Amino acid sequence: MNKTIAVIASARRDGNTGKLIDLIAGQLGIEVVDLALKNISPFDYEHKIVVTTFYPLWICY
Repeated sequence: MNKTIAVIASARRDGNTGKLIDLIAGQLGIEVVDLALKNISPFDYEHKIVVTTFYPLWICY
């Protein structure tokens, strides 16, 4: 079964866009995901980012 979500990436969550998303999501019973509340890091395709939070997981002692 597919799950429908509404994604909002507005700088003003309480602005007109946020109000519209909340209204529509409420009527359709879908979850709203606010990207401003998520910790999103850039992806490094060329592996130039040396610091990683997963570093301790792959060090062999």
